[in-house]
Amino acid sequence: SPYGFVPNQLVLVVEGKDNKAARRSISEDYKANRGDRLQEEMEILRTSTAQVIEQFVSVGATTVTQDKVESDDVIAYLAETLEGSKMVFTTDNDLLQLSGINNTMVNIKGVIDTNPYGDFPTCFIQTYKALCGDSSDGYKGVLGFGPKAFQDTYDALGFEGMKALDKMIETNRVFGMPEEWLNLCPKLEKVKQAGEAAQRCWKLAELKVQLINLPSSKLIWRAGHTLEATRDTHQAL
Repeated sequence: SPYGFVPNQLVLVVEGKDNKAARRSISEDYKANRGDRLQEEMEILRTSTAQVIEQFVSVGATTVTQDKVESDDVIAYLAETLEGSKMVFTTDNDLLQLSGINNTMVNIKGVIDTNPYGDFPTCFIQTYKALCGDSSDGYKGVLGFGPKAFQDTYDALGFEGMKALDKMIETNRVFGMPEEWLNLCPKLEKVKQAGEAAQRCWKLAELKVQLINLPSSKLIWRAGHTLEATRDTHQAL
């Protein structure tokens, strides 16, 4: 590997069954825009996935899965709980919010820890998705509040102000937004009026580590054949 990983340091996170369940309980429209795959397509996908898993296991890599959550949630849990330096290989920009958490780097098609959404810290990507929406996942965010409004808001409020705004969205307390913020960023009035809708989008964008590896729903690990998988230093997810 050009990044210095060997097979027994690799963890392949596999989508489990009913993986949209947690977010569909928040919004029935979550990813509804993607439609349903044809039976033939599903068979091809299952066969291809099984082949990839066997290839990984045969060289000593580890696989892990959990039902009723998405692979992003599992990856976030591993990033937060595994010791040592880690690199996440993905095409999903949502996972960039893991950059810097517990010695984690995120590699998107060879580009590492770079925010494609604007000039703000990657830890606010969830906040960004809550307000600006995510068309690929089928939720719209706050009507009339787009990427420019978000960047202007971050520039005006700064890191600590954005943290406070994020907490207000999470707890549905945007009605208590300071007048000073509204004067600095008039578009925040739309967020204030959105209230619960903004909170719902925040929950859809959240990486749900709190649902991973519970007594009632455990991670299912499968170690590689050639070497026992290590889980302590310098790992790739």
